[in-house]
Amino acid sequence: MCRSISMHCEIALTTDVFPEMENRKQVMFDEVARTYIDATQFPLTDVIARQQDRIILSEMSWGVMPLFEKDRDKIVARRMDMVNARAERVLDENAYWFKAGLVRQPVLVPVTNIFEYRHIHGWSNKVPYAIRTNQQPALHPFYIPGMYQLHQEFDAKGQLTEVGSFTIITTAANEVMRQIHNGGNNPHRMPLFLPLDMAKQWISPKRTKGDVKEILNYSMPAEELSYHTVFTLNGKKSRPDGQPKDAYWEWPNLPALGNDYPKGSASQTSLF
Repeated sequence: MCRSISMHCEIALTTDVFPEMENRKQVMFDEVARTYIDATQFPLTDVIARQQDRIILSEMSWGVMPLFEKDRDKIVARRMDMVNARAERVLDENAYWFKAGLVRQPVLVPVTNIFEYRHIHGWSNKVPYAIRTNQQPALHPFYIPGMYQLHQEFDAKGQLTEVGSFTIITTAANEVMRQIHNGGNNPHRMPLFLPLDMAKQWISPKRTKGDVKEILNYSMPAEELSYHTVFTLNGKKSRPDGQPKDAYWEWPNLPALGNDYPKGSASQTSLF
């Protein structure tokens, strides 16, 4: 699963990559607030969406609204399941993404990091990592592909308005992400990291079905990712050093990737 991201840079940097993009943002960009974006709150998030033949920068809520669910008590749980979409099911004719036509409504989510958690034997807290691709300069965004949906609902003033919601596409984890995302309900998954040319193709009006298949089958090589540990992301506890949530934080006795027993533990010692 991918349920937390960072967009810790100026949103204006996206216009260098997509000069043809129309800016329709309604909310002022807040770089500090977007250092940690948690999907469990279905937050309003900056996205680049294709609408017909136009590329548009706007905001949408993370987590596709399950319009098919009529039971109010189940809507939140259903929507949480739709924060991510498995690449393996995007073109499945029985999947919502295909039946509802979301595959024809591509979106890119600009991020500076995604966050994922690693399980260490004997530790009550999982260790959070910030991960990004090496293909963009530091403090520049890269782009995670997804799909979006538009629907109408009443706003706070009682007026009917069109709103958007989106999902991020995930795929099977590569070697390094398997070692980081090694536990939880959906282990060994990662966002569909893409090279910039494939990200542009995902959202292109000229995209073909063959392009879609190629993109959904892509797996970013492990050596193309960089990563570092960060301070605890959840909860009210602030970082003692006052640094941003996506800055490096050293976890004492953390073993190297590939060994999930703390340094100095009997289990780790026995490996040698």
